[in-house]
Amino acid sequence: MRRIWNAFCDALTLLTILPCPRFTSLPPGAADLGHSTCFFPLVGAVVGALLVAVDAAAGRFFTTAARSALVLAAAVYVNGGLHLDGLADTCDGLFSHKDRERVLEIMRDSRIGAHGATALALTLLLEFAFLCEAAGPLRPYVLFFFPVVGRQAMVPAISLHGYARSGPGLGRGYALQAGRPEVGRSFLLTGLLFICAYWLWPGLRQGFVPVLLAATGALLAAGLFARAVAARLGGLTGDVYGAVNQAAELVFLLVAAAYR
Repeated sequence: MRRIWNAFCDALTLLTILPCPRFTSLPPGAADLGHSTCFFPLVGAVVGALLVAVDAAAGRFFTTAARSALVLAAAVYVNGGLHLDGLADTCDGLFSHKDRERVLEIMRDSRIGAHGATALALTLLLEFAFLCEAAGPLRPYVLFFFPVVGRQAMVPAISLHGYARSGPGLGRGYALQAGRPEVGRSFLLTGLLFICAYWLWPGLRQGFVPVLLAATGALLAAGLFARAVAARLGGLTGDVYGAVNQAAELVFLLVAAAYR
């Protein structure tokens, strides 16, 4: 039980700025890091619950546009901008049209380039627009599940593709130790979240199919993106994991907004 809690804490502290007290008698190891990936969807649920709370509180004072801006700001803040940073670095590297080694070198550079800045601006603009469109009765469910789906999309990317760099990196320990069992467990956990929400959140039953379709489309799109990048680089990196998360969230919001 202690190792399970520590694995969840590893996932929470990696993907968010939220604190999580670990059992100090069990120091983290590579195996714990790999096992923690199956808890990524649960971290998404924590983030989603916070976003629903922010939106509910803001709804008493602001319009949908202002609420959407606050929700987006909260989403970026709670994960420390980690995934957006990965998206920017990934786009800088991939759109440089250089060879593999040069692309990886560009992605390691912490400075943002034109392609990265453009990707950030477009992603935030589109997410804001889709959040504004999701203004109907499905809104709280969309806000809860889009972080869940984004974190879920990262697990196959980490577990099923090799690590592109031979040297150290933020995602290396996760990629080397995570495998198919973590993918299965993470999908099981995501499925349980959907089932629990369906039975405990009565309003979701009317919009369950659109939310499920949005999740399916997002995971498929993110999986294809991860596969294409892995073929280009011979594996993935921590930056690409962040880009996969952003791609999944964006597609989820796009599909969900179409069902407003």
